[in-house]
Amino acid sequence: MAKVDVRTGNGGGESYEAFPADTYYCEVHAADMTESQFKDDKTGAAKWQIKLTWQVYQLTEDQTEAGLEGEKWFFQWLEPWYGIKKDGGPSQFKVFVDSLVDQTLLADFDPADFDTDDLLGKRQKVTVSYFEKDGRGRNKVLSVAPLKPRRAAKPPAAPERGAAPAGVTRKAAPVVRNQPVAVAEPGDDVDADDLF
Repeated sequence: MAKVDVRTGNGGGESYEAFPADTYYCEVHAADMTESQFKDDKTGAAKWQIKLTWQVYQLTEDQTEAGLEGEKWFFQWLEPWYGIKKDGGPSQFKVFVDSLVDQTLLADFDPADFDTDDLLGKRQKVTVSYFEKDGRGRNKVLSVAPLKPRRAAKPPAAPERGAAPAGVTRKAAPVVRNQPVAVAEPGDDVDADDLF
């Protein structure tokens, strides 16, 4: 999960107020490469991160009725690494970028030729949690999701009764059921081949 803080006012950072845990309609207001406060364990070199500034552009009716108003921002930090982690799962940045590509919001993505400005203006639903630290309310981005949910793929149509399954090019011989069976009684002098 990414570290997040909330800024209110004119963007100068003079006051801070955390939002209640909820999902908000946001857009990327800024996307900057910044030096992390953490160093690489092996080399001691500075690590880099992408700092996304999510601006709430629309409140829901429930959020407005709860008294939320004004310009609000959530900050999210992502390691700028597009790939698979040691545990086998995708990096947080890969999940985010792949979602934008799937939504056709980020065309022709090339990790070798990526500019953080390509993320500006992208609108998503951002879900945040609320917690307190050092006596102050804070938020943490839990997930980022498309504005429109993915449509589930339609299941393939059921084949017609008696139709060949998909991919079968020749018709199989029909199965005949409930045919009478000839039974030889003890003492019959009949060869099995003569029964059929």
